[in-house]
Amino acid sequence: MLGNSWFKKEKPLLGLTGMGGGVGSSLVGGAFEATGGDSVVTTTIDGTSYKIHTFTTVGNSTFDVTGAEGTVDVLVVAGGGGGGGRIGSGGGAGGYVHDTGVTCAVGSYTVTVGDGGASVTGEVVGNPGNNSSINISGVTTAVGGERGTQSSYLSAGGHGGDAAQGTSGQGYAGGPGIFLPPNYPCGGGGGAGAVGAAGPGPGSGKGGNGGSGKQINIDGNNYYWAGGGGGGTWTGAAGAGDGGIGGGGGASCETGTLGLGGGSAINAGGNAPNAAVGGSGGDNTGGGGGGAGGDPGSTSGAGGSGIIIVRYVS
Repeated sequence: MLGNSWFKKEKPLLGLTGMGGGVGSSLVGGAFEATGGDSVVTTTIDGTSYKIHTFTTVGNSTFDVTGAEGTVDVLVVAGGGGGGGRIGSGGGAGGYVHDTGVTCAVGSYTVTVGDGGASVTGEVVGNPGNNSSINISGVTTAVGGERGTQSSYLSAGGHGGDAAQGTSGQGYAGGPGIFLPPNYPCGGGGGAGAVGAAGPGPGSGKGGNGGSGKQINIDGNNYYWAGGGGGGTWTGAAGAGDGGIGGGGGASCETGTLGLGGGSAINAGGNAPNAAVGGSGGDNTGGGGGGAGGDPGSTSGAGGSGIIIVRYVS
């Protein structure tokens, strides 16, 4: 007769039922892990520890996920538009996309950081900013900022560039300019958070200020992103338009007060350095460039480059 050892009861295998999650546990696939970015830091925001990948270099790179799928928060900012040439309007801010709780599967994702629109010299319109994107499912492309125009272009006032070239949900419109002597004040570029101001006309002659950027704390800093560029003017004591908070560049003018760059950003927008040169949008802010002043050889400010930030609970 066989002994009772044939019927000995064993404990169930751990990892199938006894490790708090069964087959979906860390024994199969592992935890969410990622690499990529110009900087990777861990920081605590409102009591939660996050790992943050920041992409600042213009061009293409990758964000690589291994282990298991997880959820991420993403900020994508496009390059800002460059300011317009002689008596030029402010460039529109780059568009922005801010998504939270996005499912991110294991795989390699292409990251594209868009550059800002280049500066221009003389009686010409500016250059648009370039798009930024990361191809995680459900995250849309941020569209580059619209170029600034120029006051004598088509004998019309210099209208500020629209943020994200008018893409719905990514920013606001630029302000109108006024084609009237002696100042020909131009509009400010639209920002991620507000419209650009209008050039108020010959009464004061001041160029319009750039629209405010959008405040988003994704990396532990209360930065503003994507301010519009200031609008230029020919002359007048009231001076040129300031860049919008969030990295917009200040505009120039032949006489009068030069425009200031917008601060409260990862990099402040540039002040107009002199009467012939507009300030550029801040690096990695998506800020619009400042418009040029009235001198025939005036140069506008370039748009600020974009940025992409990805974070997840660590």
